[in-house]
Amino acid sequence: MTTLPEFYSMLANHDWYFEYSDDHKVWSRGRASRDRIFQVSKETPEHSKLYEEYFNYAFREGTQPERPENK
Repeated sequence: MTTLPEFYSMLANHDWYFEYSDDHKVWSRGRASRDRIFQVSKETPEHSKLYEEYFNYAFREGTQPERPENK
């Protein structure tokens, strides 16, 4: 299972706007990253909540979620 801090790093390093790229390599990497993020977001309710918070930050001008601590 992916820890919440590891998942946060995935979210923070993801190119949220890859779909707008004219470069197919950039688009392909972005899509693979998005698919992996979707998979991990289903691991626990906490992962899902973190994904929702980061998505809102990236697209809806929410506040950036804090990096979770290891438990």
